[in-house]
Amino acid sequence: MGGVPFTITPAPVLACDFFVVVTATFRRLYVFVILDIGTRQLLHWNVTEHPTAAWTIQQFRNGLPLDGAYRFLVHDRDGIFAPAVDEALRSMSLQVLKTPVRTPQANAYCERFIGTARRECLDWMIPLDERHLRRVLAEWVPHYNGERPHSALT
Repeated sequence: MGGVPFTITPAPVLACDFFVVVTATFRRLYVFVILDIGTRQLLHWNVTEHPTAAWTIQQFRNGLPLDGAYRFLVHDRDGIFAPAVDEALRSMSLQVLKTPVRTPQANAYCERFIGTARRECLDWMIPLDERHLRRVLAEWVPHYNGERPHSALT
């Protein structure tokens, strides 16, 4: 019974989502995240006050690795993920996997990340403005990516 052992390697999958942070002056800021599901690493994040489809497409251009190692991207059915966003993702050789209607738990990895970001970072302070939120996240994200228990997955 010789032969080569058969192993299945999972296809590299990304997940993305937005979450809202309210500042001390009651401004709503939207944080966009792209997460590598296999390693639970946050690949890219950014903050905006007015997310648009064009802004979201630019985030994918800025945040996705150039080596094309990823094949699938999971996102919900939020209106910000307009058909133009999905078209741009297809042109980047990504197959879009949309979650079922009204089921945020279907994007569980992003939901878990957002919960962790809130519990460990954002629930302990109220950002003054966009610049302050960016500084706080810029300090916390390296901790999340490098010093957390999921780093054993890599």
